[in-house]
Amino acid sequence: MCNVNQEKKFVSVVAYIHNDAHLLDEFFEKILKNLINYFEKCELILVNDYSQDNSIELIKRFSENKKNLVISIVNMSFFHGVEAAITAGVDLAIGDYVFEFEHINIDYPDELIMNIYNQALTGYDIVSAVPNKKAYFTALGFYSLYNKYKISMTNNKLCPETFRIVSRRAINRINSMGRTIPYRKLMYINSGLPVYNFVYEPMTSKKYKLDKDSNKQRINLAMDSFMLFTTYMQRISILICLLFFGIAVGIGVYSIVSYLKEPEVRGYMIILTGFMSMAISGIFLVLSIMIRYMSLILNTVFRKDKYTIESIMKLN
Repeated sequence: MCNVNQEKKFVSVVAYIHNDAHLLDEFFEKILKNLINYFEKCELILVNDYSQDNSIELIKRFSENKKNLVISIVNMSFFHGVEAAITAGVDLAIGDYVFEFEHINIDYPDELIMNIYNQALTGYDIVSAVPNKKAYFTALGFYSLYNKYKISMTNNKLCPETFRIVSRRAINRINSMGRTIPYRKLMYINSGLPVYNFVYEPMTSKKYKLDKDSNKQRINLAMDSFMLFTTYMQRISILICLLFFGIAVGIGVYSIVSYLKEPEVRGYMIILTGFMSMAISGIFLVLSIMIRYMSLILNTVFRKDKYTIESIMKLN
């Protein structure tokens, strides 16, 4: 029987699935309790990123007799990683608000999902669930480096998130910011829209572990993010160029001084070496300028990210 106090807004839930069959039961229990009980209209979009376990069978079993919950499975043609897969799910979502679960590991209380939603209704376009615990050392290093060298002037800080809810306005905003969405989290906090981090106490200290493919994808994502959203890689590149420029100048000066002191010994090879070192110095200076221009291009025109969907299954 429908609850007359159910929310009227249409809500979409996009969840990333990659060999997560062991986590599906608990995730479905949380989603079922919140979506069906509190929302009159809702949909669940599960993005299957080329899972090799029995995730699809479990999802089909869960979808039985869920008449007031629209469930879809987006099957990716091959492993894409979280960012491209979540983008595929969000592109399919039609809700006024969209929940984004980049993993389905549950370490939060039942009421957190609705707390996040209610916080969004107070005027925030992006509300993230942030666990009050330390992330992995590599993740903390990435967050601290980004927050220190970020290009954006916004005061929003990058931090670990469990899941988030975004408004339709936020989705439209980031779609208009560039041709591609290289890193959704960074695009959201740099969108200029109100952002809120809802901090919660995790129910377990166990951390969600990524597999080899996901780890590799996250490393590539971090490197791309440094190039696109911070001055960190630019500074490193310029410092390397300046270092080699200094070495080349030093060699040139040494060659000239040596020739002036002992011209009969060094001969014309010293002059040639000096000229070559100066030429190399010029090349490094040009490379420094090119790096700066390339960084500006990358900041304005993103590389086109593509995703390939094998099939979309509507289960009910």
